[in-house]
Amino acid sequence: MSQIIQHRRGSLSGIKALNTSGPIHRGEILVATGSLYISSGSSDSDNYHLSASIFFGGSLTPSGNEYKALTQVISGSGLPSVTTGTYGRSLDGILYINTDDNKLYRLVAETDANPATSGNFTGSHQLISGGGGGGGSSDYPSIGTPDDGTYTDGVFPFTSTTTIANAIDQINEVLKVIAPTSPPNYKGLSFGASGTKTGKLSFGDNHAISGYTNVGDNIGQTYGGSNYASIQTVVFATASTGIPAIVADDETGGFKGIYGASSVGTISANDRIAARSGKGNPDVSAGANGSYNQYAIGDGKVGVMALYLNGARFLTASLSGSDAAGVDQQQDTTSNGSNLTLSATQSVFFSDGIAKLEGAEYRTFTYAIAAADMRNGHNYLTVRHELAGGAPARTAAKFDWIHDDFSGTMAATDNATHPITSSLSAAQGFDTSKVHAVSGIKFYTPGFGASVVQAYTSSFTGIYQNVYPTSTSAITMGSNNMTIDSSTKKIEGSKISTLTGASANKFPDLDVVNHPTTTEDSNMTMSFAATVDITDTGIFHAPGSGTTNAACSFGFSSRVTPLLRSALSAPSITNENRYYYNSITSGSTSEAYVETFRGEIYRQAYSANSIGSTSNTWNGSADLSSTTAGALQAVQFQTKLIDIKSAGNSGVFTTFHGPSGQPTYSSGNVDGGSRSYVRYFKAPFASGYKEFAIEFVGSGKIVPAGSSLFQADDEYFKVEVMRGTTANVAGAGVANAWADPVEGSFSRLNALNNTDHYVPLASSTSNISYTENVTLSGGTTVPTGVIPWKDSSGGVVSANDIFGIHIILPEGFTGNIDAIAFNYTSVTSGNDGNSVTVPILQNVSSGNL
Repeated sequence: MSQIIQHRRGSLSGIKALNTSGPIHRGEILVATGSLYISSGSSDSDNYHLSASIFFGGSLTPSGNEYKALTQVISGSGLPSVTTGTYGRSLDGILYINTDDNKLYRLVAETDANPATSGNFTGSHQLISGGGGGGGSSDYPSIGTPDDGTYTDGVFPFTSTTTIANAIDQINEVLKVIAPTSPPNYKGLSFGASGTKTGKLSFGDNHAISGYTNVGDNIGQTYGGSNYASIQTVVFATASTGIPAIVADDETGGFKGIYGASSVGTISANDRIAARSGKGNPDVSAGANGSYNQYAIGDGKVGVMALYLNGARFLTASLSGSDAAGVDQQQDTTSNGSNLTLSATQSVFFSDGIAKLEGAEYRTFTYAIAAADMRNGHNYLTVRHELAGGAPARTAAKFDWIHDDFSGTMAATDNATHPITSSLSAAQGFDTSKVHAVSGIKFYTPGFGASVVQAYTSSFTGIYQNVYPTSTSAITMGSNNMTIDSSTKKIEGSKISTLTGASANKFPDLDVVNHPTTTEDSNMTMSFAATVDITDTGIFHAPGSGTTNAACSFGFSSRVTPLLRSALSAPSITNENRYYYNSITSGSTSEAYVETFRGEIYRQAYSANSIGSTSNTWNGSADLSSTTAGALQAVQFQTKLIDIKSAGNSGVFTTFHGPSGQPTYSSGNVDGGSRSYVRYFKAPFASGYKEFAIEFVGSGKIVPAGSSLFQADDEYFKVEVMRGTTANVAGAGVANAWADPVEGSFSRLNALNNTDHYVPLASSTSNISYTENVTLSGGTTVPTGVIPWKDSSGGVVSANDIFGIHIILPEGFTGNIDAIAFNYTSVTSGNDGNSVTVPILQNVSSGNL
């Protein structure tokens, strides 16, 4: 057994002289006691002492005065100042714990001959642990000195004592800057909400419908839960109950509205929703420089994407499975077409598009839920990224919606079983004081219906199956030329609330208080009343008499538009038109130029030797069945001059609503023979001419006075002209005598025969031609719709000169004259080289003809 000898106990500085003070034998141990100088500065006064006992082991052949230290670890506050000048290298290798920061160092003496009290010599010690920069606990040695002896030629200010951990950390931080960004983990989900409808449900916790799932607080809580305050959970009983709020944004979870299936015939095309679809991470944009694609989801090779429909795991797709390159991976696709589709695994690329960042794979995914996989009523879904090893799943938004695969029957009023009703007695409320007459025929005038009130009722069945709308646009109470009295509106029916007045503008809510067991089969009856309010300027004649402006009739209609269904229209009340109405008495008719046969302001009695010149002297109420005002008179009807027996309903004007006291112009009730129409024109200026023209628009042909074509039941008619004595003395020219302007000394036409020559009327104002563009037998040419004439023996036209026109229609005239105009200027048919004017009637709008 070896003997342990304490050879000497002394100061640390004495270690250097052990060789000269006495030999140390093998196996002997020296205990050196004394103080290490702990430097806190650069001067002697900054140092303090650490008491230490350090064991050294001897050797048979000591090398100089240096002995190997046996002590492994000492500790103290601060780092000891150690130089070769003080202790030699006797302390090199001893581990030292700085209790100030718990860092572990390996002591290394600095090469210096100065004593320890003359400065701070702590920089040579090597940090072993506790200096990892981030509080790391792994033990890493320093990086040491490189082969070229320096780190100053690089990016980082490393020294030989920099720890490996710190060096790697700094390098890693720089790599992070130049490396592409990895895509985010799964965090978002979208739900295509196009076609959503706002409405109310006919089913709920207080009223179940077979096959429909209610929206309840116990539904949808498995994954993330829902606040169903915004979704209808019961059948509403009052109209004041709020409408379910719809979250419109596709990327925000919540109630997405009501959808219908694709049942053709029960749902409008715009509302046929085949499926609900969406995608993962919809708000993720493509990475910088194309490092990853839009909608990327990180951790693309970890775990499973799982779609949950109505609380149950419905579709899954594994991310950790192998992919065929570039091929989508679809799993759990249903026979109805629902699917969850993952893209192939893709790598994150550096900006060169070639180098990949290993370990940063990603995918994208989409989903679709077919209508056939939805249940009627409440549905909800979410998608989760479920990780391996029990790690928490990554979740996103949850979406709720109502699905209604309607298969019932809806109907509007059937006249056979639910007759539409209206009430209006003959002439009830019609104001007979607002009547005027034209050619003996009486017409109501504007304001005649101010007190005409008519009521209307219609019905609809099955329109509350199984959802119903809240919009006021779903109810239409229509009227034509009537003003609906809001106070008379009423919507009522079996199992629904009653709405009246201004509130009667939407579907009433279901009455679950009085009818708690059946509601969705409710019926609706709509009723209201209206006052006739014809404001349109026009002429209206009763059925059988022709209609020039149907907007002057009045009537009712009603329609409902159930939610997700096509609109249902009840048969409308046929527009009421059993009356005579005329608000136009002149149109473009003028004293100087134009006659459109809308009134009889300038019409005059017939006289063989004179022409009247005072307006409003014609008695429009006179019965024209027999001779009146000097002749059998032609009839103005429907803004035309026509045969008396063709007016109205073959000469009959009796209607349900009147006006009453109408004449009878039917066959057998009027005298036979040709009929006359006379009116005057007053020259508006002194033209200085004796040549004139008359324009005609309509259907028919003008013939000379002696033409054999003028006969009963045909389209040919005659025209005569006269000038008043203000321009000519008696007997001069055509003063106070009717003359033929078509053939003879007063005509400016080419000579016409009395057998087959005529001047045709223009069918429209655009067809009027002063140029002779119609060729008759024998090559004779005539204009269209123009009779040019002259008064060579008379004087030139002076202001206020009076001209008369006499139109003679044969009995049973088959044509019609729509308008005439008088031209006072020197215009010609074109055969004598004079200029041709623009027709006067072309300046009259078509609406006034």
